[in-house]
Amino acid sequence: MFEDLLLNADLLWPDALLGRWFIIAMLLLFGFAISRVFKLSSNSKKTIKGVEEIVAGQTTSSLYDNIATIKDKAKASNNEVVKNLWREFDESLVLDHREKGVYNTLDAEHFFNPRTLASGITSNRLLAAAPSVLTAIGVLGTFLGLTMGLKGLHMETKEIEALKDGITSMINGSAMAFVTSVWGVGLSLLLNVFEKNTERRIVK
Repeated sequence: MFEDLLLNADLLWPDALLGRWFIIAMLLLFGFAISRVFKLSSNSKKTIKGVEEIVAGQTTSSLYDNIATIKDKAKASNNEVVKNLWREFDESLVLDHREKGVYNTLDAEHFFNPRTLASGITSNRLLAAAPSVLTAIGVLGTFLGLTMGLKGLHMETKEIEALKDGITSMINGSAMAFVTSVWGVGLSLLLNVFEKNTERRIVK
């Protein structure tokens, strides 16, 4: 079945110019969304790595002695998100000079979490809506194709050739209709899987 689909791949490219424009529009939106996922994912990884570099090599027992060094690392960070988050986190820290320990009045997760470290990929409403938009464009193309096909069908005529032309128009319109739905649903599914999988890796 898959081989038959490959041999008839031209079926996924409609003859109607309008259908092609719909597919091109969906491909452009899909490409834009994928590029945004890559970019936001890269930014999130840099932010997470920036936080990890600040506390690299530190242990609970060494925090008190190295707290000044840790603060300097945070201030020297090139990532503004990391710098601001660490400054807020540092304000919640309390030094116990008798026990030589460092305690936090708020959980670290309050400052360092998927929403603050990777908001671009985990809380992006535009990316979350992109699969639905792709499906909607496909459905819109379906209705337009069916409308065009039915409009060309003139049942009131008694001429055989006119009826044949009308049926041909209806078939072509239906072909465009279903092809745009296939593209819309297919691209929506691919984008959804890719975006959610990327988000899952970032959150982990």
